[in-house]
Amino acid sequence: MVARLRTQQGLTQQDLAGRLARVRLLVSQYVIKRIESGEREVTDKEVKLLAKALRVKVDVLLGT
Repeated sequence: MVARLRTQQGLTQQDLAGRLARVRLLVSQYVIKRIESGEREVTDKEVKLLAKALRVKVDVLLGT
């Protein structure tokens, strides 16, 4: 879901890393790649910050 939302907004993984840094979640493009591929799980806090950086509600990010 992260990859789809990111690409719909015309963002690169590096762009998303920048947005995440602005909401105080410091992750690299490599970590975003692993999150998008399902290789890395995210914490509740990270889900909230990802949603904020992608400018969507948590429910949208979770696909509910």
